[in-house]
Amino acid sequence: LLIFLAIQSFSYVSCNLTWRLMVYRKSAPEGYEESLFSLVAGLELFSLVFMRTEGSIVVFPRAVSVALVALHFYVSVTLYPFAFLALWTTQAWCCYVGVYCLNHFEDVALRTNPHRPETPCMAHPRASYMPRFSSSWSLQGPPLWTMFYPVTFAWQWRPEALRWIGDEEYAML
Repeated sequence: LLIFLAIQSFSYVSCNLTWRLMVYRKSAPEGYEESLFSLVAGLELFSLVFMRTEGSIVVFPRAVSVALVALHFYVSVTLYPFAFLALWTTQAWCCYVGVYCLNHFEDVALRTNPHRPETPCMAHPRASYMPRFSSSWSLQGPPLWTMFYPVTFAWQWRPEALRWIGDEEYAML
């Protein structure tokens, strides 16, 4: 397990360095790239832990992506004296969107019926699903290619297809 984590950390840092060399050839303030990648790492962790409902999954990535693309565009076409101001504005926007999603989507989901498939709970911590192509996926992880398979929400499935979620939920009791 430690070797796997070391390999994953090394690949993450090497991709970070490669991306930095490709995108930021233009001069930037000292420490700007590290601050930007720290923001992105924090957003990844925040979305992994807190973004679980349908509204959050739809709103948060779009709003944050727009802000990050605007930040990259601004930094690439201007001189760098205001790069940190743009970064701080982007950080404030991302914090606002995160708190908005927590208050308007996640908090509301905590007060609804936990046995519905669109409500996150212990048996199904997310409100989005993907098809299970093999029954062995309940015992082992799905293949890596499924990472690029688009998620669907509970209302897009027939009730028969969501029956296994209820079965797993009762098995946990």
